[in-house]
Amino acid sequence: MTVLQKAERLIRAGQLIEACEYLRDAVAADPRDVELRRLLGRVEMHLGRHQAAEIHFTAAVAEDGENADACFELGVCRLALGADAGAAEAFRRALAVRPTLAQASYNLGWALRRQGRDAEAEEIWRGLTIQQPGYVDAWYNLGNLLAAQERLSEALEALSAAHRLQPERADILANMGHVHDRMGACDLALDCFQRACHRAPDNAAVLNAHGNLLVRLGQAEQSLEVFRRAEAVLPMDAATACNHAIALQALGRWQSAVDMLMAVAPSHPNHAGLWNQLGVLELKRGRLAAAAAALARALSIDPDHVDALGNLGAVKNAMGDSVGGIECLRRAMALAPDNFALYSNLLYFMVHDLGLTHPDVVAEHRRFGQRLEAHIHPMAPRPQPDYWEAARLLRVGYVSPDFKDHIMARFIEPILAHHDPRRVHTYCYHTGVGSDAVTDRLRSLAREWRHIAHLSPEQAARLIREDEIDILIDLAGHTAGNGLPIFAFKPAPVQASWIGYPGTTGMTRIDFKMTDTIANPRGQNDHCHSEKLSYTPGPPFRLPEEVALRPDAPMMRKGYPTFGSCNKIQKITDETVILWSRVLAACPSARLVIFGVDDVAVGHELSERFQRHGIAPERLETRETMALSAFLSAIGDIDIALDTHPYGGATTSLFTLFMGVPVVCLDVVSAASSTTPAALRAVGLATCIAGDAQHYVEQAKALAADPVYLSKIRQPTRQALASWLKTEEKSIVWEVESIYQRWWFDIVGFCWWDPLSVQVPPLSPTGQETWQGLAAKAWRRDVSPSRDVSA
Repeated sequence: MTVLQKAERLIRAGQLIEACEYLRDAVAADPRDVELRRLLGRVEMHLGRHQAAEIHFTAAVAEDGENADACFELGVCRLALGADAGAAEAFRRALAVRPTLAQASYNLGWALRRQGRDAEAEEIWRGLTIQQPGYVDAWYNLGNLLAAQERLSEALEALSAAHRLQPERADILANMGHVHDRMGACDLALDCFQRACHRAPDNAAVLNAHGNLLVRLGQAEQSLEVFRRAEAVLPMDAATACNHAIALQALGRWQSAVDMLMAVAPSHPNHAGLWNQLGVLELKRGRLAAAAAALARALSIDPDHVDALGNLGAVKNAMGDSVGGIECLRRAMALAPDNFALYSNLLYFMVHDLGLTHPDVVAEHRRFGQRLEAHIHPMAPRPQPDYWEAARLLRVGYVSPDFKDHIMARFIEPILAHHDPRRVHTYCYHTGVGSDAVTDRLRSLAREWRHIAHLSPEQAARLIREDEIDILIDLAGHTAGNGLPIFAFKPAPVQASWIGYPGTTGMTRIDFKMTDTIANPRGQNDHCHSEKLSYTPGPPFRLPEEVALRPDAPMMRKGYPTFGSCNKIQKITDETVILWSRVLAACPSARLVIFGVDDVAVGHELSERFQRHGIAPERLETRETMALSAFLSAIGDIDIALDTHPYGGATTSLFTLFMGVPVVCLDVVSAASSTTPAALRAVGLATCIAGDAQHYVEQAKALAADPVYLSKIRQPTRQALASWLKTEEKSIVWEVESIYQRWWFDIVGFCWWDPLSVQVPPLSPTGQETWQGLAAKAWRRDVSPSRDVSA
């Protein structure tokens, strides 16, 4: 029996250590024996002794440089050691001797990719798929490389080739699902994930990918069973628990989500992501002190955790510490300069702190636009239409994360309801996650509905371009979940921002900011906007269902006046605290109720801020956030509302007037404070608008001294508000449509003429079309029946 045979016998018997010692003695006796060196190197590899193995493989190659197998084994050993450049050299040497050694080609591709030399790796793997079309891992890794480069169609082609060769492999199906997901083909992605889960029911990563996609598609309820299966595979896994908690959060099951994370937390005391997610949940349900503690824990584990920094900034801002919130966001942005969601949050906080027209705020908005537009290359412009193509039904798209039970829906609903289908064909692009009854109602009003939360900004922009949208309207600005990166691709010829945010987007690729002369008097604030200001009537607003009015002012039965703040607490700046403290000092018996305080610690902090200006704690009362009907009833328990400054109330002021309660505000010319003065003038309460701080205090004091007047105006104020808003709806939407048409014709360069501007009935009593209907048909492009492309 030869030395090699005896060594191999020991190996087959599982006696690797004995075999290793035997081979070492043999190599010491004959150090130039290449086969002994190779076998000893392989045994050392099996025992995890990669450095020792490399010595023997290197010696074998030095002794016989034409031994392709020895070169290949040296390359494999170097890959295990992380010596990727040396591994690539060894694989090339093996291929020089034996060009058909497929495994050497495959591993050479790996060595190159690990060095970041993707183009060379792609060339190697493509060559291998030609040389050996049945080499499934060559197709698989080629597909993964292409997917990493966002060459998704090519990636899918390569992964599909791998799938045809081995249709039972779950990893291939899962990666195909990821590519389909990124391409926006959610039905195909779901199918791939479902089949992957069937073939690999114990693969927690695949189960998590499947569940996460369901959540993003608004199918959180269906995702719960998928996450339970993943938890059965990997009990107490932090990543699975976080994903499961996000699904529960989407369903509004806050306590269940928190309980799940708290159950897993002891097993993962140093998992920053878990503590970050717990902080998000506590923030969402208004437990700000608990949220701050969880996020501080995450940052103690990982001081550079970008999401935790950004979320802590949101917590600080919600607690009224806008300076601290801004500081956290700047730290996060320094770590992730291309995270534009963080940048939007920063701008939102700055507006609350300094106001819209402050030079620093304006400059920061412009820097946002410059950075975003430098980061994203715009699409090529659409071909210039001829006259007959230009003079047809406009396709108008609205983009928002808030097509749901959100205050924005009260603005957009009357717009969608009153749009004239002879003038515009409406599309809604929903960037938010989840849906509710309001979503269903809005969906029924839009001609086309697109749920795009699962799409990347580029994919969403491509869909908008495919829909041939003429005018694209942003309804979120810099609020959470906005679609501004979509607009940076310039998918539509005309783009504008409206309703959701009072200030500029900072972007030059958004052409217009829709505003009114109250928010932005002509010629006064143009320098604060990167967009051209386009003047419209204020947007329509749908009031809530009737809530019973209290006939008398509460002070009639309480014996003292009650002021109230209905705005978000982050609007209560130091300047506002000083102003309200002066009001309370002027009305010694009065109390102040502040709504939206969900955390005891925040309430204490607010009380301390007022104490610094001489206001005793017992004169302040805080109320938690509540459902709209309860909120409206609670407003009825105050006598006078006090507006904040510099960021005043908007919808909250409308709700307050709806309950017959006057609002004292400053007459500041700013889009962030224009709603309250406009509404007060409309309902006949212009005397509540103060010219300066002293006048503000005097007006509040005068109202607090007249309970009879406060009782008398309750019902008339509601009636006047309802009449004003109801009368305006149709006329506002008609004017907005006319503005859209002017924009369009300015862009295409033709003289504007609206055949529907002549008010005659579109159909004769006999059902025959009039000249107007025929004219409209002549310039209207064919529009397919309404279709829903929600996932």
